[in-house]
Amino acid sequence: MAERNRRVEILDAATAVIVREGFQNASMKQIAAEAGISQSLIHHYFKNKEELLVRLLDRLDEEALAGLRRELEGKDDPLERFVAAMQVAVDLDELGRPFWSLMLDLMSASRSNPGLQEPVNRLIDRWLRVIGEEVASSAGRMPGPGLVPPEDVAAMTTGLVYGLGLILAASGRSKLPGIRAFVALIAAAAGFTYSMAGEEPPLERLLAMIQRFQPGELPTS
Repeated sequence: MAERNRRVEILDAATAVIVREGFQNASMKQIAAEAGISQSLIHHYFKNKEELLVRLLDRLDEEALAGLRRELEGKDDPLERFVAAMQVAVDLDELGRPFWSLMLDLMSASRSNPGLQEPVNRLIDRWLRVIGEEVASSAGRMPGPGLVPPEDVAAMTTGLVYGLGLILAASGRSKLPGIRAFVALIAAAAGFTYSMAGEEPPLERLLAMIQRFQPGELPTS
Protein backbone atom coordinates (compact mmCIF):
# COMPACT_ATOMS: atom_id res chain seq x y z
CA MET A 1 0.00 0.00 0.00
CA ALA A 2 2.85 2.40 0.86
CA GLU A 3 4.46 1.68 -2.53
CA ARG A 4 1.20 2.43 -4.33
CA ASN A 5 0.62 5.62 -2.35
CA ARG A 6 4.12 6.82 -3.17
CA ARG A 7 3.53 6.20 -6.87
CA VAL A 8 0.25 8.16 -6.68
CA GLU A 9 2.00 11.06 -4.94
CA ILE A 10 4.67 11.17 -7.64
CA LEU A 11 2.11 11.00 -10.44
CA ASP A 12 0.08 13.80 -8.84
CA ALA A 13 3.19 15.95 -8.56
CA ALA A 14 4.21 15.16 -12.14
CA THR A 15 0.77 16.15 -13.40
CA ALA A 16 0.99 19.53 -11.66
CA VAL A 17 4.51 20.26 -12.91
CA ILE A 18 4.06 19.08 -16.51
CA VAL A 19 0.74 20.91 -16.97
CA ARG A 20 2.27 24.06 -15.46
CA GLU A 21 5.67 23.98 -17.17
CA GLY A 22 5.04 21.87 -20.27
CA PHE A 23 6.61 18.47 -20.83
CA GLN A 24 9.79 19.78 -22.45
CA ASN A 25 10.48 22.29 -19.68
CA ALA A 26 9.51 20.08 -16.74
CA SER A 27 12.36 18.35 -14.93
CA MET A 28 12.59 15.42 -12.57
CA LYS A 29 14.09 17.84 -10.05
CA GLN A 30 10.96 20.03 -10.20
CA ILE A 31 8.71 16.98 -9.86
CA ALA A 32 10.69 15.79 -6.84
CA ALA A 33 10.36 19.23 -5.22
CA GLU A 34 6.61 19.26 -5.92
CA ALA A 35 6.25 15.82 -4.31
CA GLY A 36 8.52 16.72 -1.40
CA ILE A 37 10.88 13.79 -2.01
CA SER A 38 14.35 13.24 -3.38
CA GLN A 39 14.97 12.94 -7.10
CA SER A 40 16.64 9.56 -6.58
CA LEU A 41 13.42 8.24 -5.02
CA ILE A 42 11.47 9.16 -8.15
CA HIS A 43 13.94 7.16 -10.23
CA HIS A 44 13.28 4.18 -7.97
CA TYR A 45 9.69 4.14 -9.25
CA PHE A 46 10.00 5.66 -12.73
CA LYS A 47 13.11 5.45 -14.87
CA ASN A 48 12.60 8.76 -16.69
CA LYS A 49 10.24 11.62 -17.49
CA GLU A 50 8.85 9.84 -20.54
CA GLU A 51 7.71 6.88 -18.46
CA LEU A 52 6.06 9.27 -16.03
CA LEU A 53 4.13 10.94 -18.85
CA VAL A 54 2.90 7.60 -20.19
CA ARG A 55 1.78 6.43 -16.73
CA LEU A 56 -0.03 9.73 -16.15
CA LEU A 57 -1.99 9.33 -19.35
CA ASP A 58 -2.75 5.69 -18.60
CA ARG A 59 -4.19 6.70 -15.24
CA LEU A 60 -6.32 9.53 -16.64
CA ASP A 61 -7.48 7.34 -19.51
CA GLU A 62 -8.58 4.61 -17.10
CA GLU A 63 -10.48 7.20 -15.05
CA ALA A 64 -12.26 8.38 -18.20
CA LEU A 65 -13.21 4.84 -19.19
CA ALA A 66 -14.45 4.12 -15.67
CA GLY A 67 -16.60 7.26 -15.82
CA LEU A 68 -18.06 6.16 -19.14
CA ARG A 69 -18.94 2.71 -17.78
CA ARG A 70 -20.64 4.29 -14.74
CA GLU A 71 -22.76 6.53 -16.98
CA LEU A 72 -23.80 3.63 -19.22
CA GLU A 73 -24.58 1.21 -16.41
CA GLY A 74 -28.26 0.26 -16.30
CA LYS A 75 -29.08 2.00 -19.60
CA ASP A 76 -30.34 -0.28 -22.39
CA ASP A 77 -31.84 2.17 -24.87
CA PRO A 78 -29.22 2.98 -27.59
CA LEU A 79 -30.16 6.66 -27.87
CA GLU A 80 -30.04 7.08 -24.10
CA ARG A 81 -26.62 5.41 -24.04
CA PHE A 82 -25.38 7.72 -26.80
CA VAL A 83 -26.52 10.85 -24.95
CA ALA A 84 -24.87 9.56 -21.76
CA ALA A 85 -21.60 8.97 -23.61
CA MET A 86 -21.67 12.49 -25.07
CA GLN A 87 -22.35 13.85 -21.60
CA VAL A 88 -19.16 12.14 -20.43
CA ALA A 89 -17.28 13.79 -23.31
CA VAL A 90 -18.50 17.21 -22.16
CA ASP A 91 -17.95 16.55 -18.47
CA LEU A 92 -14.39 15.40 -19.15
CA ASP A 93 -13.43 19.02 -19.62
CA GLU A 94 -13.14 19.05 -15.83
CA LEU A 95 -10.40 16.42 -15.82
CA GLY A 96 -9.94 16.85 -19.57
CA ARG A 97 -7.60 19.82 -19.53
CA PRO A 98 -4.76 17.88 -17.83
CA PHE A 99 -5.44 14.81 -19.98
CA TRP A 100 -5.45 16.65 -23.30
CA SER A 101 -2.47 18.83 -22.37
CA LEU A 102 -0.51 15.70 -21.50
CA MET A 103 -1.72 13.90 -24.63
CA LEU A 104 -0.58 16.83 -26.77
CA ASP A 105 2.82 16.63 -25.07
CA LEU A 106 3.03 12.87 -25.65
CA MET A 107 2.11 13.15 -29.33
CA SER A 108 4.65 15.93 -29.84
CA ALA A 109 7.38 14.02 -28.02
CA SER A 110 6.65 10.85 -30.01
CA ARG A 111 7.69 12.61 -33.23
CA SER A 112 11.30 12.69 -32.05
CA ASN A 113 11.15 9.65 -29.75
CA PRO A 114 9.90 6.53 -31.61
CA GLY A 115 9.67 4.69 -28.29
CA LEU A 116 6.67 6.85 -27.38
CA GLN A 117 4.72 5.93 -30.51
CA GLU A 118 3.55 2.64 -28.98
CA PRO A 119 1.83 4.33 -25.98
CA VAL A 120 0.13 6.81 -28.35
CA ASN A 121 -1.18 3.98 -30.52
CA ARG A 122 -2.24 1.98 -27.47
CA LEU A 123 -4.33 4.83 -26.04
CA ILE A 124 -6.03 5.49 -29.37
CA ASP A 125 -6.60 1.79 -30.07
CA ARG A 126 -8.22 1.37 -26.66
CA TRP A 127 -10.88 3.96 -27.48
CA LEU A 128 -11.37 2.60 -30.98
CA ARG A 129 -12.11 -0.81 -29.45
CA VAL A 130 -14.38 0.47 -26.66
CA ILE A 131 -16.38 2.75 -28.97
CA GLY A 132 -16.56 0.09 -31.69
CA GLU A 133 -17.99 -2.43 -29.23
CA GLU A 134 -20.54 0.10 -27.96
CA VAL A 135 -21.65 1.04 -31.49
CA ALA A 136 -22.01 -2.61 -32.53
CA SER A 137 -24.04 -3.38 -29.41
CA SER A 138 -26.29 -0.33 -29.80
CA ALA A 139 -26.83 -0.94 -33.52
CA GLY A 140 -28.36 -4.30 -32.68
CA ARG A 141 -31.05 -2.54 -30.63
CA MET A 142 -32.06 -0.06 -33.34
CA PRO A 143 -35.09 -0.78 -35.57
CA GLY A 144 -32.91 -1.27 -38.65
CA PRO A 145 -29.28 -1.75 -39.70
CA GLY A 146 -26.82 1.10 -39.37
CA LEU A 147 -25.70 3.11 -42.38
CA VAL A 148 -21.98 2.44 -41.85
CA PRO A 149 -19.97 -0.30 -40.12
CA PRO A 150 -19.37 0.11 -36.35
CA GLU A 151 -15.61 0.36 -36.86
CA ASP A 152 -16.09 3.36 -39.16
CA VAL A 153 -18.30 5.08 -36.59
CA ALA A 154 -15.68 4.31 -33.93
CA ALA A 155 -12.96 5.87 -36.10
CA MET A 156 -15.04 9.02 -36.65
CA THR A 157 -15.99 9.32 -32.97
CA THR A 158 -12.44 8.76 -31.71
CA GLY A 159 -11.11 11.28 -34.22
CA LEU A 160 -13.70 13.81 -33.12
CA VAL A 161 -13.04 13.37 -29.39
CA TYR A 162 -9.26 13.47 -29.81
CA GLY A 163 -9.36 16.39 -32.23
CA LEU A 164 -11.62 18.50 -30.02
CA GLY A 165 -9.61 17.56 -26.94
CA LEU A 166 -6.31 18.62 -28.51
CA ILE A 167 -7.88 21.90 -29.69
CA LEU A 168 -9.02 22.45 -26.10
CA ALA A 169 -5.47 21.87 -24.84
CA ALA A 170 -3.88 24.10 -27.47
CA SER A 171 -6.33 27.02 -27.51
CA GLY A 172 -8.80 26.59 -24.66
CA ARG A 173 -11.73 26.42 -27.08
CA SER A 174 -14.72 24.48 -25.80
CA LYS A 175 -15.51 21.05 -27.24
CA LEU A 176 -19.26 21.74 -26.96
CA PRO A 177 -19.94 23.14 -30.48
CA GLY A 178 -18.24 20.17 -32.13
CA ILE A 179 -20.00 17.67 -29.89
CA ARG A 180 -23.36 19.34 -30.54
CA ALA A 181 -22.82 19.09 -34.32
CA PHE A 182 -21.86 15.43 -33.94
CA VAL A 183 -24.99 14.72 -31.89
CA ALA A 184 -27.07 16.34 -34.66
CA LEU A 185 -25.46 14.06 -37.27
CA ILE A 186 -26.10 10.95 -35.18
CA ALA A 187 -29.69 12.04 -34.51
CA ALA A 188 -30.25 12.45 -38.26
CA ALA A 189 -28.72 9.04 -38.95
CA ALA A 190 -30.91 7.48 -36.24
CA GLY A 191 -34.01 9.06 -37.78
CA PHE A 192 -33.07 7.66 -41.18
CA THR A 193 -32.64 4.20 -39.62
CA TYR A 194 -36.21 4.36 -38.28
CA SER A 195 -37.53 5.45 -41.69
CA MET A 196 -35.70 2.68 -43.52
CA ALA A 197 -37.27 0.17 -41.12
CA GLY A 198 -40.74 1.54 -41.94
CA GLU A 199 -41.18 3.18 -38.53
CA GLU A 200 -41.97 6.77 -37.63
CA PRO A 201 -38.81 8.50 -36.39
CA PRO A 202 -39.13 9.83 -32.81
CA LEU A 203 -38.49 13.38 -33.98
CA GLU A 204 -39.20 15.12 -30.67
CA ARG A 205 -36.80 12.81 -28.87
CA LEU A 206 -34.10 13.25 -31.51
CA LEU A 207 -34.48 17.03 -31.36
CA ALA A 208 -34.24 16.90 -27.56
CA MET A 209 -30.91 15.07 -27.92
CA ILE A 210 -29.49 18.01 -29.86
CA GLN A 211 -31.02 20.70 -27.64
CA ARG A 212 -29.51 19.02 -24.58
CA PHE A 213 -26.11 20.28 -25.71
CA GLN A 214 -27.03 23.90 -26.38
CA PRO A 215 -24.70 26.56 -24.90
CA GLY A 216 -25.64 27.37 -21.32
CA GLU A 217 -27.52 24.10 -21.02
CA LEU A 218 -24.69 21.68 -20.39
CA PRO A 219 -25.75 18.21 -19.26
CA THR A 220 -25.37 17.60 -15.57
CA SER A 221 -24.56 14.27 -13.98
